[in-house]
Amino acid sequence: MILAIQFLGENGPSLKSGLFTWLTQFVDKEKSEKKKSLVGSTDDVLFNIKVLHLAIEEDDNVSLTTQVNHPHIHLYSGQQVYLASTQQDKKAVLDMIQTNSLFFSPEIREIATFIIKRGKEAEKNTIGQHFDGRRVFSHKFNSFTIDTSLAQLERLEIIQRKTQGDGNLKGIVYLIFHFHPLIFAQLLVEEYSKLKKDDDMVHTPTFRELFSLKYNVNYGEFDSQFAFLKTTLIPSLVIPGSYEKFSLNMEIAKELNLYE
Repeated sequence: MILAIQFLGENGPSLKSGLFTWLTQFVDKEKSEKKKSLVGSTDDVLFNIKVLHLAIEEDDNVSLTTQVNHPHIHLYSGQQVYLASTQQDKKAVLDMIQTNSLFFSPEIREIATFIIKRGKEAEKNTIGQHFDGRRVFSHKFNSFTIDTSLAQLERLEIIQRKTQGDGNLKGIVYLIFHFHPLIFAQLLVEEYSKLKKDDDMVHTPTFRELFSLKYNVNYGEFDSQFAFLKTTLIPSLVIPGSYEKFSLNMEIAKELNLYE
């Protein structure tokens, strides 16, 4: 995806055929022959950057988006990702792509939150058993989409895979590598829905303690994530109260697929 964004940023609106021709030089031909054609591989790239609203296709021309507007959440355009890449800011590039991916594909975010709830790691078989046939944010999982979702989370560097055990006992385990703010937001909404009082308010210190004990998130990280959520990512979600209290706008949470 990053290579496609760089190409479109440098060349401007381009024919899809020109983008595909350029991308094929980066495809692992040995692997692609076993799985799909070169065109199929490059078509996947275009599909993904369009789904994430990083690019648009009009009359067979592909161009980067210049802005992605949403009334409640701060998302990123293809042009913003390209500018960050020209500045060699790999962290910013990854953060932007992660944010759009976890928003536009909430089902993969659900898998990441499941892994966190398992203690920040989970066996592949456990993930498969939990999600196979399950409908999450209107997406119904099967064995193929579970595997592709895990692969996407790996590419986004949200999770890491490791093999543990020996011989017949060898198995794959997935670990959380990056606790993204949108994952934090989903967990916050879920816990808030359980703990809110009659006035819809909860105590911030209670949530610091809860996230420390339940998700191994220290107080400093909680405060940093909470502040970013309020000021930048989804400012209209958190409603401040007095005496270190807050409430959440659950209508916005549902609109953003943070809660079903």
